[in-house]
Amino acid sequence: MWYKMEKESSVYLKIEYDNTLQAEKDLLSSEVFFLNLINLRKKYNLLRQEDLIIKNKLKRAIEKMELTIKKAQGFLPKINFPKSKIPEKRALTRTKGDESLDAQLREIQEKLKAFDNI
Repeated sequence: MWYKMEKESSVYLKIEYDNTLQAEKDLLSSEVFFLNLINLRKKYNLLRQEDLIIKNKLKRAIEKMELTIKKAQGFLPKINFPKSKIPEKRALTRTKGDESLDAQLREIQEKLKAFDNI
């Protein structure tokens, strides 16, 4: 539905000079802020591009170094080292002292159960 305005009314605002100046200052400071933000964004993009270029160069250098190492390993003789004489880890065996501790532990647990039953 279309409404037809019978009478157009105008609204007038009185803006004082101080408020006008403050609004202009705020607007200009906002423009300065956004211009600085744009400059920072441009600098960031340039630094990001430089970073990516450096990372790519580093990656290529590492790949080249790996290839050189693999080639050098092909020229070197292969050496078979004897097995080390480090004794293998043995399973822990229980000693008589351990068994007596287990027995003491069982006795104490039985005494506790006896107290619970009382």
